Amino acid sequence: MPIAPGRSSSSRDFRLLWLAQTSSLAGVQFGIVAIPLTAVLTLDASPAQVGLLTSLSSASWLILGVFVGPLVDRVAFRRSIIFSHVLRAALLASVAVLAMSGTLGMAYLYCAVFAVGALSMVFETAYQALLPTMSARDELGPRNGKLAVTDGLSRTAGPSLAGYVVDALSSSAALLTQSAGYALAGVATACMTPADGQRGERRRLSTGSLRGTASFLWGEKTVRAMLLSEVGYLYFFNIAFAVIMVFFVRELGITATLVGLIFATGSVGGILSGLVSVHLSHLPLRQHLIVGSTVRAMGLALMPLAVFMDGQEVYFLAGARFLNSFGWTLWEVRKRTETQLRSPEKMLGRIQGLFLFCSRSGEALGALTGALSAALIGTIPTVVTGCLGCVLSVAVAWTTPPVPAPDAEGPDAGHGSPS
Repeated sequence: MPIAPGRSSSSRDFRLLWLAQTSSLAGVQFGIVAIPLTAVLTLDASPAQVGLLTSLSSASWLILGVFVGPLVDRVAFRRSIIFSHVLRAALLASVAVLAMSGTLGMAYLYCAVFAVGALSMVFETAYQALLPTMSARDELGPRNGKLAVTDGLSRTAGPSLAGYVVDALSSSAALLTQSAGYALAGVATACMTPADGQRGERRRLSTGSLRGTASFLWGEKTVRAMLLSEVGYLYFFNIAFAVIMVFFVRELGITATLVGLIFATGSVGGILSGLVSVHLSHLPLRQHLIVGSTVRAMGLALMPLAVFMDGQEVYFLAGARFLNSFGWTLWEVRKRTETQLRSPEKMLGRIQGLFLFCSRSGEALGALTGALSAALIGTIPTVVTGCLGCVLSVAVAWTTPPVPAPDAEGPDAGHGSPS
């Protein structure tokens, strides 16, 4: 039976989760700029090497992602989150120290990025499964909207600050800032009131229920349509973004500070979308998802045109990124809330894990495709292919069934109920 949250966490606990999420996402945004620029500026990496580095951040989903849901369901969500924050902080600090000492090599950077990606996989699954267990049904949508606003804020502040730190200090300083963000997130999560007593039954669940979880995801038609659209979008998105830093820095001649500003200015769209999405939960799900997928794809499709914007590239790219970020957040808030509400409570970790496994595997395959494509046909054709390919995800979003919002009796009765 789909989840019917009746519990409500204290405002303090939600604020701590909110702080941890914000700090963690700020660290992620620093990494989006700092890690590729470390490879490009410190190690003089080639486009193919940068693409491979980008792909490794999500490759853990391909190798380990199918196991993360059952693992998270067997370990307290809060403990999993703390563990992932602390180890990511330590790994990134080690990369920064090696870079400052002049002993960092691509091999170590590859390994560290893969490990950070694996820990991020644990965090993301546990974090998305934790929120429904600490929220009443009518709180879930607004709380996802608030988290999306701070996601947008972190995307705004993180890249611009990272670009400035790289230019003014070094990529190592940016990596240390990223490490500090994860450390703060770990402390904030540790300060939450433990609520793991209610997790005892789930900790004893068998890990051999992949078939039932997959059956739910495929049989619940609304979730299936959202999943297929997201996998397609993320695949093509990461074809382009595997080499987007090379495109910005080497093809367009944009400095690290301006790259950060492009990401930051564009991400204002995510903040506005998060604020708007809180008030759009009454809209039909299908129309909401179609609008979100269309706007995010439109923003990406415009990016390659920056090569023709002589002297105006930064403004044009910031505008395209604004549209992309606005559409992504509009999609993400509704998709996440609907999936959480439609998930049987005892399977929260497994369903979130398998959904993320599918979508992040699309990311990893897209990044690997981007790295190979950059080596074979060059940076600009790779960016064009990825950005235009994202338009295909809009067609998949149209297959979302016109169903009402889920109620306490459960949506799509008769479809995809796990045995």
